[in-house]
This record gives sequence, structure tokens and C-alpha cells, in this order.
Amino acid sequence: MRAHGVAVHAALVSSEEAARRRRIAATSLDQARSAELGTVAEQFEALARQDWHQLRGVRATLRAQGLTPPPLPEALRFVDDAEEADA
Repeated sequence: MRAHGVAVHAALVSSEEAARRRRIAATSLDQARSAELGTVAEQFEALARQDWHQLRGVRATLRAQGLTPPPLPEALRFVDDAEEADA
């Protein structure tokens, strides 16, 4: 269960940072800077996707062991929805 807590925390932090970076890129008035910030935002979004994938894997492992994973925070509920869609 500790791995689950770590995975949830990582997914929350990376999701929040990706959203923050995307907002910063969208509000930049300088077009070149906006493009540069957009690239950085894309990198953070890729990291967030990796964290979501990792979290899905941890939850699947818990289920395979006959355990029920703890509820996800509202901001990450889509992780289970995506897992069900993949099944």
C-alpha cells in the first residue's frame, strides 16, 4: 500500500505541475517564449502520463493480489476509468 501512496502523490504533483506549466505557456504574451514554455509544458504532461500509467500498474498489482486499492483523489479518478476502458 505504501507504493500506492507514493504513486498517487507523484501523479498528483506531476498533474498539477503540468497544468500549471500549460497555463503559464498560454498566458505568455511573447510568442517565442510561449512556444518555448509550451514545449516545457509538453514535457511535464508526458511525465504526468508516465505517473498515471505507473499508478494504474500499482492498482492492478494490488487487485491481482486480491486487495482493494484505496479510493483515488477526485483529480485522479480517471485513472481507474482508463484502466476499465483498457480491460
